[in-house]
Amino acid sequence: MMTTMKSVALSWLAGIALAVIAPAQEVPVTTETFDALPAGPPPDSLMVVEGGWAIAGETGARVLELQAEPVVDAAILIGPSLKEGAAIRTRVKAARSRRAYPSLGVGLYGISGVKVRLVPARKTIELLVGEDVVAQGPFAGWTEDVWWQVELKVVAGGETWTAEARVWADGGSAPAAATLAHRLEAAPGSGRASLIGAPYANKPVHFDDVTVTGGK
Repeated sequence: MMTTMKSVALSWLAGIALAVIAPAQEVPVTTETFDALPAGPPPDSLMVVEGGWAIAGETGARVLELQAEPVVDAAILIGPSLKEGAAIRTRVKAARSRRAYPSLGVGLYGISGVKVRLVPARKTIELLVGEDVVAQGPFAGWTEDVWWQVELKVVAGGETWTAEARVWADGGSAPAAATLAHRLEAAPGSGRASLIGAPYANKPVHFDDVTVTGGK
């Protein structure tokens, strides 16, 4: 009996130790394909900050559309408020118009949080904190009317926070190395994930298959 009780106690203590030292895992907190939504205004679960947004497309193949007008730096919030390490990933497709190109991207921790933005007109990718560009790099691979995967991940490591952005053609594999990475000067605040864009080409920008993950 004593041996059995001792074994149970050791197993219980081992379980506690594993729970304490186990790293936080990212788990989906929001997944949205838009397919089950009716065409028209976005649902109440999405919060329009700026711009014209709508659910568009055929039944069973819906997308979230950033409409061609008004031409503003648009944003819409999705999912719950996040505070710890988190990530957002989506598919996005847009078109150019002669010399005019759209910009497009995603964000975490609210409008004043961390964002990644593709700027095809300058062939660059940018990381922003609030409205300030804190890092940028070349990205000449964007092609219009083709779906792209865009991912932003903020990784917490003790007192160090790193923002990592990845962009790749839909249907391909995510690159192992970040397309652009930057060490943040401070831990980000809390806030919801976002989809952002500017329809400078006077053509709509389409988002689909959004996944937001957060540490648990």
